[in-house]
Amino acid sequence: MLSVLHIVPNVPGLPAAVSGPMTVLRGLIPALAAAGVHCEVATVADANRPEYRFSIPTTDAPVHTFPTTAPARLWNGYAPRLAPFLHRQLYAGRFQLVHIHEIWHYPGFAAARAARRHHIPTIISFHGDLDEWRLRYKRLKKAVYLRLVQNRAIRAAAALHALTAAEKARIRQLGYVQPLFVCPNGADLPDASNFPDAADLPGNADADDAAAFRNRFPQLAGKPVILFMGRIHPMKGVDLLARSFVDLARRFPNARLLVAGPDQDGAQAPMESILCAGGVRDRVIFAGTLTGSDKHAALRQSQLFVLPSYSEGFSTAVVEAMAAGLPVVISEQCNFPEAAQHSAGLVIPTDSAALTNAVSALLADPALRCQMAGNARALIAARYSWPAIAAAMRGHYGDILERRRIQPRP
Repeated sequence: MLSVLHIVPNVPGLPAAVSGPMTVLRGLIPALAAAGVHCEVATVADANRPEYRFSIPTTDAPVHTFPTTAPARLWNGYAPRLAPFLHRQLYAGRFQLVHIHEIWHYPGFAAARAARRHHIPTIISFHGDLDEWRLRYKRLKKAVYLRLVQNRAIRAAAALHALTAAEKARIRQLGYVQPLFVCPNGADLPDASNFPDAADLPGNADADDAAAFRNRFPQLAGKPVILFMGRIHPMKGVDLLARSFVDLARRFPNARLLVAGPDQDGAQAPMESILCAGGVRDRVIFAGTLTGSDKHAALRQSQLFVLPSYSEGFSTAVVEAMAAGLPVVISEQCNFPEAAQHSAGLVIPTDSAALTNAVSALLADPALRCQMAGNARALIAARYSWPAIAAAMRGHYGDILERRRIQPRP
């Protein structure tokens, strides 16, 4: 059986429940297991913050978690016990491939170094890390780290993984010539029996979940809800969202904005300042991180999903929202033109006026929302289910090993 070790970082200040790479692995690994790939995960966590610990509840795939120590303040994710574990496992030949997710943290460095030493091929999934906006954000630190540390790991990889054609073009633009494949993220598909064909779709959550959600957020009862789900981070275009909602609240006084996600890099405070200055702060609910039944209920009781990001790899939140039957309004930088091509949502430039007009069009037209909801579910079911993504990924794993077999080992 093909055996793969996945390396995933723990992003400082970000609970595991909303970390992009960790969310991806929670869907991908069970699907890979069903496709005959044995997977294990090596990661790190702050021992004093249980919400940072990564787990995969639906599979028996082992997760090896190593505690970070004080130097992690200088080198994100530094865990001294991780490297010895990697060397032991790879020396013993337990894994045929090492799949590294994200490049800016210590676990990726440690895994790449151990894999080179033991001649195990690596795959690097960037998850949008090389996007131009992201490289400009904290530019000096990233430029130094990329030049002195990560370039060697990238150039030594057996294959690079892009989530979209746009990300593939960006990787090539930066001069990386390694074999490169494109494979998107997927989404869990809700039971289709939960989606009636009535015109008021969505809004038919399981009764218990719906009641608990309404009790927790009574301000949303009977209101059209615009959902943003993800990190509250400058990259996500939350400034555009706040300015847009000031205008939207004037056009649609009953509308409410539900912001579901953790504050990162202090981005919530300037967002709230914009809302307060516009006199609409009382119509916005900052719910924090929603998981499990709360997340499910939030998706099912919202009228549409928005993500006006300045930079994305391939947003899992977008495909989850579409799988749950929500039309989406997303920026061009979300790299998902299929939403517009399949009439499942609207794709806009990163501009608050464009965002306002797109959301207004959907709020004003329930029939259009219903049509887009059906199209969204059909698109995700056809192309982005985790079993389909895992089958493609397994094929890429096989290609890498076949190339390795016919090439002389260094």
